Amino acid sequence: MPRLSRPQQPLRILLVDDDAAHAELIRRSFESRGQFPDITVARSVTAAMERLSHGSPDLLITDWRLPDGEGLELLRRPEGRTFPVIVMTGCGDRRTGVRAMRAGALDYVIKSAAAFEAIPHIVQRALSEWSLREERARLEEELRAAQRMEAISGLAGGIAHDFNNLLTIIGTHLELIQMAVPDNPDVEESAAEILKAYESAAALTRQMLAFGGKQVIEPTLQDLNDAVRNVSAMLARVIGEEYELELVLTERPCPVELEPASFEQMVINLVVNARDAMAGGGKITLSTASASIDEPLACVGGSLHPGEYVRLTVRDTGHGMSPEIQQRMFDPFFTTKPRGRGTGLGLPSALGVIRQSGGDVLVESVVDRGTTFTVFLPLARRPVEAPRSIGSTNQGPVNGTETILVAEDDASIRRLVERMLTSQGYTVLTAVDGAEAIEILEERGDEIDLLVTDVVMPKVSGPEVVEWLGGVRPDLRALFMSGYVDDRLQTQCLDPRKARYLAKPFTSRALCEMVRELLDAETVAAG
Repeated sequence: MPRLSRPQQPLRILLVDDDAAHAELIRRSFESRGQFPDITVARSVTAAMERLSHGSPDLLITDWRLPDGEGLELLRRPEGRTFPVIVMTGCGDRRTGVRAMRAGALDYVIKSAAAFEAIPHIVQRALSEWSLREERARLEEELRAAQRMEAISGLAGGIAHDFNNLLTIIGTHLELIQMAVPDNPDVEESAAEILKAYESAAALTRQMLAFGGKQVIEPTLQDLNDAVRNVSAMLARVIGEEYELELVLTERPCPVELEPASFEQMVINLVVNARDAMAGGGKITLSTASASIDEPLACVGGSLHPGEYVRLTVRDTGHGMSPEIQQRMFDPFFTTKPRGRGTGLGLPSALGVIRQSGGDVLVESVVDRGTTFTVFLPLARRPVEAPRSIGSTNQGPVNGTETILVAEDDASIRRLVERMLTSQGYTVLTAVDGAEAIEILEERGDEIDLLVTDVVMPKVSGPEVVEWLGGVRPDLRALFMSGYVDDRLQTQCLDPRKARYLAKPFTSRALCEMVRELLDAETVAAG
């Protein structure tokens, strides 16, 4: 059976003119061309405003002079006009035409037999021009929004960089205090409170970096079903006993490249958002499936390209979201939660992780009927070597006698890293920025076994130092440490055979383990 197309709705025209004969002339002109618009006639400004209060037409044609005022008043009211206007008059001149066009009319027509005959063409031209104006306005608003998001993203990354430096100092010195004063209840109690605040602050900066897409993503090949199962036990504790968590996982494998920690944080953010939408309890369902998209799919971040994807759906039975809230739900720092209950970064950071992973999200919400977030991630086509996690459970030796160059512009971090490494037996050289690091490498490059460098530094950045090394010491391995990552680090410098990345804040153990891994790999490669 052939597919039936929906009948096209007739063009809705509001004609404001106190001469009934003009309406008949316009109607006949359309009908002579086989067109039958829905023409409503108003004979005054007041009558036209009454009509407009009940809904907008597709087009308004107004006379200039009306019994109770000028037709131009209809261009000024109502606010937020969403339809084009043509001014059609029998007593105008060039000056009145200029006034009409400046007021926002799309066309100005002097009434005549020829003008009434040409009205269908004039209307079509006005509608086309209006459509182009609306599209231009939409694109300009999208550009402004993108520029605002880029600015906020840069601000978030910069704040996270400085904040993570502070957290590294706090966390590492806390670690040193705990080791220096063991078995002291007062110290342990204070340390536990500091650690709790430290972890909350570290989580907040991770959200800021995820929102800005400034995390280093080191994906591993996983089945989406396994990834959801792994995080489900944590989710049950996060949402509380009054909420039901249901998993509906497909039996088919859903291979996808995921960065485990980022994926878990994304899922937690979506589930916590669902929980907060269900005051007093409810049900949250997580489901997985494969998805084949044949044509572009409109999602939050734009159009999702056709292809093969895996799909994670998070559905709740909460109060849903109004259209106004849906338009703002991914805006940074926007929240409907009471003061102190939310940062407004949960959903934006989740979106950042999804888009950084090459996917997008579709949101469907109806007030009083719940909300569904559908996350699309690209189906994995090739296996990815799983890197060892930072701060792994490896408890092997982390000491050594090699020489390490540390380049870090923050004096407190530089002294701290030097202290960590010298305590394990390493010889440490320090540089206050990338330029000094290059000077030291030129003078003593043969002595140095490893470069430990910050990413963002004045004069010369960490990636630029490594780029310079490519022509001098291509065999020298590097460990990047930073709370903020630019695109070049991710695309050019993180060759797993030569460099690794350690996110701030980090512990002394995590730093020394990764240093040892890189040095041992160097030794194996040389042998």
